[in-house]
Amino acid sequence: EAWIPAEYVTPDGVDYYIRAWDDCGVASYHGTFDAPHQTLVPDIYVGPLSFQQGLYSGGLATQWLSVASTLSGSGTLSFEIMNGDSNRLGMVSFDPISGSLPTPGTTNTVALILNAAGLDSGVYCADLVVASSDQDEPRITVSGTLTVTGACDIAVSDTILDFGSVFLGSSTTQRFPIVNV
Repeated sequence: EAWIPAEYVTPDGVDYYIRAWDDCGVASYHGTFDAPHQTLVPDIYVGPLSFQQGLYSGGLATQWLSVASTLSGSGTLSFEIMNGDSNRLGMVSFDPISGSLPTPGTTNTVALILNAAGLDSGVYCADLVVASSDQDEPRITVSGTLTVTGACDIAVSDTILDFGSVFLGSSTTQRFPIVNV
C-alpha cells in the first residue's frame, strides 16, 4: 500500500517509481528514479470559447465546437455538453451531446444547432457547459449570443382590383395599401 502526496500530483499527471518488497523479501520495481512511471490525466481543449449568430425568426444555423484531449500518454477523456442556465428550451441543441476520446491528441467535432423558432426579435444568451473528466477543468463555459431579427408581417387589402378592359400595348394603374402589422 502506498500514497502519493497531493503536492506531487499536477494537472499533467504524476511521475513516480516504486520499489517494494513482498513478505518473502523479494523486491519488485515499477519505474526507476531515472525513468519514472508516468501517469497522465486527461486534459481538455474546447474551442472556440464563444460564438455569435444572427438569425431571422424561425431560422436555423449550425456552428462547430471542437473538443480535444491534448495530452500524450494514457487517460480517456469523457465529456458531455449541456445547456447553460440562460438558454431557452430548444434554442441550442448538440450533435453529439457527449463523447469519449480514448486516444490523446484526438478531436471530436460537435455541431451546435441554433434555432430561432418561436423567438421574438432580440438578443439572447446561449451559454453552454462542457463537463469533462479533466480534473483541473471539469466544467468549461462556452458563451454565445443569438441575435434574432423578427420577420415582418404584412397585410394586403383583400379588395378586388378591377382593371377593366386593357388593350394590348396600353397600361393602367391602381393603388392598393400594404401595411406592417
